[in-house]
Amino acid sequence: MKKLIYPCLSLFILLGCKGKDDDSTPSTPKTESTDLSSSQDYTTIDGDFEDVGNFTNEILEDISVGFEDASSKRSARLSDDQCYSIDHDATLKKITVTFDPEKLCDDLRARTGKWEITYTKPMRETGAVITTKLIGYSVDSAAVEGTRTVTNSGKNSNGKWTFNIVVSDGKRTKKGKVITWASTRKRVWENGDDTPKNFQDDIYLVSGTGSGISTIGKKFNIEVKEDEAIKLDLGCYLTKRLPVAGKLSLTPENESVRTINYGDGTCDGKFTLEVNGVTFQIGVN
Repeated sequence: MKKLIYPCLSLFILLGCKGKDDDSTPSTPKTESTDLSSSQDYTTIDGDFEDVGNFTNEILEDISVGFEDASSKRSARLSDDQCYSIDHDATLKKITVTFDPEKLCDDLRARTGKWEITYTKPMRETGAVITTKLIGYSVDSAAVEGTRTVTNSGKNSNGKWTFNIVVSDGKRTKKGKVITWASTRKRVWENGDDTPKNFQDDIYLVSGTGSGISTIGKKFNIEVKEDEAIKLDLGCYLTKRLPVAGKLSLTPENESVRTINYGDGTCDGKFTLEVNGVTFQIGVN
C-alpha cells in the first residue's frame, strides 16, 4: 500500500512540518505505524554531522592539508562568505575554526562557536586520522556537540579511497529538545578524487550502523548494509540535502523497522519510507 505525502507532511520527515524556528509538535496522530519522530530526528542530527564532515574536508584541502601540492587545493564552501576564521598551528597539526555569528555561510545557515580539527598527516595518506571536535558550536540556533573521527583506511580492491568514520557523544539541543547520536561507518570515495578543485562531482558510498535517542526519549538504531550503501552526490546534496540512492533500516525501541529508500540515483529530492507494509512517497521541496 502506498501513500503520497504532500509538501507539509513530507517536511515532517526532515523538519517536523515546521518553520525554521518553530519546534512545535506536529498534529499527526502518533500511532505505532505513523510515529516518524525517530526518522525525523535521525535525519536531522545525521545531517549536522555530514555537514561537519564535508566542511572539514574542504577546510583541510583549502589549506593544503588534504593534498601534497598547494596548487591542487580548492576553495571551501564555507569560506566564500568569510563566515569563519582559521588558526592553523602546523607544528601541533591543529586547526581552530571560529565562526562569525554576524555572517551567514554560503549555504545560508548561521553558525557560531568553534571546531577544533587535529590531524596526524594529510588526509589522502593511508593511516591519516582527522578528528573534529565541536566546541560551543551551534547551527541555526541548535547547539550541536560531539566528536567526529575519520581514519583513512587506504584504497580498496577497486582503487577507491576508503575511510572509517566514528561519531561519538553526538548531541543536538534546540529549545530544550535533545537528540543524542553515535555511529560507526565506512565511506568509499567513489568519484571525484581526481578533480580536487571541484567538490561538486564528489560521490561517496556510505554504510554502517548508528544509534541514538529521539526528542521524545525513544531509543533507535540504524543500519546501512554495504550492498545497499547510501550514495551521497555532493553536487545534488548542495540543493536537495538528501542522498540519491541506497537504503537504510531504522528501528525505534519496541516498534517496527522503518525502511528508507533514497531511490535509483536521480537527484530529485525524493525518497520512500516503509512502515508495517505502508509505503510513504516523500518529496522535499
